[in-house]
Amino acid sequence: MNKEIIGQFAITLYTANNYDEAFDAYFQLVQKTGFDSVCYSYMPQIMTASQLSLSPIIKIGGALYETFLHDYLEKELLNTDPVVRLIKNGKTETIDWWEEAQKGDFTENEYAQLELIKNHYGIPNGITIPTMSGQRGIAGGSFVTTLEGSAYEALKDEYLPTLEVATKMFHDFTISHPQSLNTFVLPLFPELTTKEIQVIQYLLTGKPMKGIDEVTGISTKYAEKLLTNIRKKFGNISTNELIHQIGIFDIFN
Repeated sequence: MNKEIIGQFAITLYTANNYDEAFDAYFQLVQKTGFDSVCYSYMPQIMTASQLSLSPIIKIGGALYETFLHDYLEKELLNTDPVVRLIKNGKTETIDWWEEAQKGDFTENEYAQLELIKNHYGIPNGITIPTMSGQRGIAGGSFVTTLEGSAYEALKDEYLPTLEVATKMFHDFTISHPQSLNTFVLPLFPELTTKEIQVIQYLLTGKPMKGIDEVTGISTKYAEKLLTNIRKKFGNISTNELIHQIGIFDIFN
């Protein structure tokens, strides 16, 4: 691990005034290692629980990713992304795209997607470092380069440990910092009225709905109507899933 690069990154990261400044520090570190472009992505669990058409939350640095990312989202390549599948299944180790493909565990469509990335978009090699796989969803940093062969292997040998530490640091900042929460969590949640918030806060106590009038002044009948509207705003998710998603993100704090 390059301790000098990590030290400089830590200072810049934790003195950042906002999320964009933090990501700029992350991207600058990636460039110092010799990779061309980086993509940090977060795919919340609510994407699969909701009927809404939610997109992953993505931040990119470097031109190499831009054209591919546009098509990735437009053509819904997320659904056939082998790296996404691996992380969803709990893989937490660093994933070299082609090394993983050569193990023979990719489907025909997944392998074809890697070929497309290489031959059509000019991205012969990529690495993904998972940072989350659980109740909140999946997340990670992906790095791409035009280098191949021995030059690519040398790049990995020298800088992969540095990228792994930096990516975990950036992830911790993203998930825990209030400024980052506004960027990576709040956009997942629809705007709620004051009374709707009161209903959710009451639900989080675990008390039966029939007692809500005494606590909030909202009648049980009206509260149930508000709850139906809330669930619709979240994409018709169940009440249990609503409580779960609100709870794991601790959104009211």
